[in-house]
Amino acid sequence: MNILKNIFGQLYICFTYPFYLAFLFYRNLIVFYKNPLLLLVDIKIFFYYIFNYSLSIQRYEQEKARLKILDDSCLIYGETPYFSLEKILDNIPVTKDSVFFDLGCGKGRLCFYVECMLNVKSFGFDLIPTYIKTANKIATKHGFASKFILKDIFAVDLKDVDILYVAGTCFSKEQRKKLLNKIISIRPGAWIISTSYGFDHSSLKLKKELDCWFSWGAGKAYIYQVMAHSSNTC
Repeated sequence: MNILKNIFGQLYICFTYPFYLAFLFYRNLIVFYKNPLLLLVDIKIFFYYIFNYSLSIQRYEQEKARLKILDDSCLIYGETPYFSLEKILDNIPVTKDSVFFDLGCGKGRLCFYVECMLNVKSFGFDLIPTYIKTANKIATKHGFASKFILKDIFAVDLKDVDILYVAGTCFSKEQRKKLLNKIISIRPGAWIISTSYGFDHSSLKLKKELDCWFSWGAGKAYIYQVMAHSSNTC
């Protein structure tokens, strides 16, 4: 019985997911209308990974294997659509002097968005070499100032960040604890955006909880501001 449920569940996902992707693209059209350059960049990213990477699962698995990470749940990949990021950032006082970090940036889309739409300096960090190399190549080609850095997100220096985005939906409990211990060291006033789960610490004040759409479906985005530092750790 369980086997049949799993089979029908997989068939349901395979049938409905293309329609869900079409829905996400439709919702993104207003963002593309506001800045056509973002559409051009998105098309380039899409076709590069369709023809050079995404269809080669073995290549992706080889890159992951070289990292020798015992718990690779932090590498499970999902994306935040532009219209969802727009909704989230509408609740944060972004200025031209803000610095945006995307921990686990994947293909770099969110960094391209904040530079295109908000003229904000952005940095993306990821452990998959192809993601970083390709994003930097696209940034150079189209004159973006965004930088993409090959680095473990738990080793990133966060002292200069104003807005931190982390889609750690699939992080383990230990990884979340490790991340929180880094976040609470960020200077007061900085903003933290987390997807799917929230943080519980006296140094973080929850400013907003939003219902958003993501590549994996409906979910939550939590917006925090770093308050005066406390000596407590999680």
